[in-house]
Amino acid sequence: MGALHVDQLDFIDHHFIQRDDIVLIRKRLRDLECGFQTKAIAIVTEKDYDRDPAILRELHDFKVLVMCSSLEIMSFPGRTVENFEEQLMKVLLRNTGPRD
Repeated sequence: MGALHVDQLDFIDHHFIQRDDIVLIRKRLRDLECGFQTKAIAIVTEKDYDRDPAILRELHDFKVLVMCSSLEIMSFPGRTVENFEEQLMKVLLRNTGPRD
């Protein structure tokens, strides 16, 4: 059985969760629980959790999952992972200078 309903709250990138945001999130979760007669689950990004792990304490009476992701570098026709790494190193050196 899948989710009964998926809802979202959008915040701008690099947003620090504020007290008003927590109030809004808690209200939305309670409304979902009342509307669907089931426990709501909040999902936050790993980035937001790392920025402010207190968010989990503020939502202690709800189930909160932290969504983690990873980046995989894949080759492109005519390009290899090594080509990408070489290009990345050139850009980094150009912008930061060589390491001593």
